[in-house]
Amino acid sequence: MTWMNKVKFFRAHRILVSIVIVALLAIIFWLVYAMTIATETSNSKKWVAEHPLLSKRLSIEAQNDILINFAPLREALQLYFSRIDAKYSFYFEYLPTGTSIQIGDNTELVSASLLKLPLVMDLYKTVELGTTSLDKEVTIAQKDVDPLYGSLWEKGAGAKLSLKEAVRLTLVDSDNTAANLLTDEVVPRLPPQQGSFSQLDIPTDKNNMSISVITAKAYSSTLKCLYLSCFLKPEDSQQILGLLALSDNPRIKAGVPSYITVADKIGTFSTKVQSDCGIIYVPKRPYLMCMMIGSPEDKADPQISAVSKLIYDYVNGQSH
Repeated sequence: MTWMNKVKFFRAHRILVSIVIVALLAIIFWLVYAMTIATETSNSKKWVAEHPLLSKRLSIEAQNDILINFAPLREALQLYFSRIDAKYSFYFEYLPTGTSIQIGDNTELVSASLLKLPLVMDLYKTVELGTTSLDKEVTIAQKDVDPLYGSLWEKGAGAKLSLKEAVRLTLVDSDNTAANLLTDEVVPRLPPQQGSFSQLDIPTDKNNMSISVITAKAYSSTLKCLYLSCFLKPEDSQQILGLLALSDNPRIKAGVPSYITVADKIGTFSTKVQSDCGIIYVPKRPYLMCMMIGSPEDKADPQISAVSKLIYDYVNGQSH
């Protein structure tokens, strides 16, 4: 082999080696990338499985089915509410995009038991801050006994239960006595400026931080905050929404199939105001609905259910 041929051979050899090295590096890079994507997808699916009631935005992989046109739904809702002879406040939001429909403008109605949800959120915040524990046992005082809603009052003053059980009764049964126990625990431990009322879009009386009236849109911020876990840790937001899903309220839930998860909270103020606000977990198309109406239960319940069905049929009926 001549000297020139040897040079050509070594040059070809170096080029071949370089090509092989580049190919190997490309393969290694692709394998690492594929493993990373697989790991992220696996972690995302695991996160979603552990937090099924929270926004998929909080996981790595978005799994929402985007809808755009809500004009027909808006028109149908406006027509329905135009026939209601009572004060009302209504808010709808398609959670994947934030598209919303508000009817009743800024009409405020008595919040009643709707406020038990932000109360529970405040209790969980005190737990996260380490100032109390859900396992703590509390005693019912005479001032806590309230027979207007729930059955815990029947145990009477002196009865004991854990805060965890009081939370369950407050959300699932909307028990007034249980809510009073939570108030006793929260007030001395969580300054108002650190509570959910101050953190969310909820109007309050600056003198005593009490809330008597509220709009459907303002109240919906509590549910959306749980969905996005903006006030509490994801595991705590998940627990609260899970408890709301256990309630058996014949309002929003009556308007959707029984296999659809609905995490909602009702409010009842005598015969004057009825409300129900919740998140409806249509697969890949979750939405929020909050309806307050100044009617007795026998009129309000079927009206809330009818609006719930109207919305569900529209969201579920659009092409996937």
